Amino acid sequence: MNKKQFRTETAFQATLCIARRMLAQGLLTKREYRAFVKRLLEKYHPPTGDLFT
Repeated sequence: MNKKQFRTETAFQATLCIARRMLAQGLLTKREYRAFVKRLLEKYHPPTGDLFT
């Protein structure tokens, strides 16, 4: 993994963590969460991110 891929993966995972917390706190619905994750995947194209979603 090169530096750019690492930064992309880190940004993706950090944002996903925040979204999961928002889901757990009831700030997002499951539908909103799924749509958000889809947009994250489209934006970041993380090398391993789609394995964890």
